[in-house]
Amino acid sequence: VGEGEYGHRLQIEGRDEMAQLAQEFNRLTDRLQTTEEVRRRFVSDASHELKTPLAIMQNYGTMLQQPGLSEEKRIEYAKSVSDACRRLAHLITNILKLNKLENQQIFPTIKEYDLSEQLAECLLQFENVWEKKNINIVTDIPDGVSIRTDEELLTLVWNNLLSNAFKYTPNGKMITVFIREDEGTVSVGVQDQGIGIAENKRKSLFVRFENLVDKNIFNQASSGIGLSLVKELVEMHKATISVDSRLGEGSCFKVDFLKGKEHYNSSVEFILEDSVAPL
Repeated sequence: VGEGEYGHRLQIEGRDEMAQLAQEFNRLTDRLQTTEEVRRRFVSDASHELKTPLAIMQNYGTMLQQPGLSEEKRIEYAKSVSDACRRLAHLITNILKLNKLENQQIFPTIKEYDLSEQLAECLLQFENVWEKKNINIVTDIPDGVSIRTDEELLTLVWNNLLSNAFKYTPNGKMITVFIREDEGTVSVGVQDQGIGIAENKRKSLFVRFENLVDKNIFNQASSGIGLSLVKELVEMHKATISVDSRLGEGSCFKVDFLKGKEHYNSSVEFILEDSVAPL
């Protein structure tokens, strides 16, 4: 075990101290083996995801050095490098946040703030995307809805959900963003008319590095980290997240928070439902 062979187990029967010590030792090696497997898988998957944008930057950087390159091509190649840089930065940010969450190095800073304003600001960051893709934006965001959570961490949740919605929604379609209140909850939803999620992939919806998109249907890169981060952050705030998705029609992700000054510290558990309200 000291040399990294975590598959060894002690076989000592009985109830005496040596048997109890053997049981504890076996639990320790089980945890070490699981940790090592997760580490190896993470390194392998992360390396694969990081290589793609790096290869793009390298290729277009080389092409930019061609003599006699036209101004149009120079701008096109430079934009491709910038897009790959942004994707790489986004990927690394999500990986680091997940790592800190798992190591319990992030603690929510809870305060009351304007959720309506926050959601509107997050949406406006994608204005150039919806204009380029001619996507129709529908908002149902009442003014002055307040919530007590960590504002910075929840911004990551909305940005990831919105990013996915814009990424997988075809040109000319519609995205709806809403806030709904009732006596006990505040709900935030992001609904798109994108490609949807196949039923057989919903169980792994929030598993990191799980690409939920059929590349034969939609040729778009996806690391699978964003939704994993969303899940961790939603769980941290003791809220619930659910999704209603139909292949070829779109998806609706909805996050529910309990109202009240202590709602972020409630006992509500994380849930994933195959279906909620109709799209």
